[in-house]
Amino acid sequence: MTYHGQTISLCTTCKDRSDSLLTCLPSWLELPVDEIMIVDWTSFQPILSSVQRYIEADDRVKLARVNEQKYYSHPVAKNTALRLAKCHHVLLMDCDVMPVEDLFDRLNWEGRFFYRGRGDGTTGTCLAERKEFLSVGGHNENFTTWGGHDVDMYQRLIERGLEKRSWPRGSLTHLEHDWEKRLRYIETPERADEDFIREKIRNDPPWNSESARCFISGWVYESDGHRVKEKEFTT
Repeated sequence: MTYHGQTISLCTTCKDRSDSLLTCLPSWLELPVDEIMIVDWTSFQPILSSVQRYIEADDRVKLARVNEQKYYSHPVAKNTALRLAKCHHVLLMDCDVMPVEDLFDRLNWEGRFFYRGRGDGTTGTCLAERKEFLSVGGHNENFTTWGGHDVDMYQRLIERGLEKRSWPRGSLTHLEHDWEKRLRYIETPERADEDFIREKIRNDPPWNSESARCFISGWVYESDGHRVKEKEFTT
């Protein structure tokens, strides 16, 4: 399956949010993507039991399980998903965001670009070529707060020469949930505001493709056409 001649991986990460994941997953399956990579970041109830039927029914769905992580680091989890993705383009989608079925038809695929959210709960939803994400080091893993790592990455993509584009209005729906759920497993349980992000970008060493501080291992579950098989991975 290709779209505009390019393959696409949809990548998401999740920790103890299988309710949101199962609400949104059917909408992802309606997209013409080649792969759906779900990273389970040490959920207390492993997500495999919730998504196994999807893996068995559609070989695009894959699950990576990472164990023994005390905190839910969004940037490290998303970078793990980026490294596991196999396709030319990557759509980073939070596990509580649902796209419209014709999402890709609404986009301009010409030139060097990335699409990003508008701050309505979809800020972290981003589309670009996988090589562009990796060239800037992906998400800044030094962010231990909620948020900020995506804005930081977008700035580096702009500096690399990519055009910033916003998702068309009405193309994404965010499932509302309280802040307690968002901050529950974050190392620094605070929201990164604009001033904090600017100061961190200004004062921290630049983040780039050589900066990754975490190398993650775990298990990938995918279909072999008949059943779910597992294999070990290290990124």
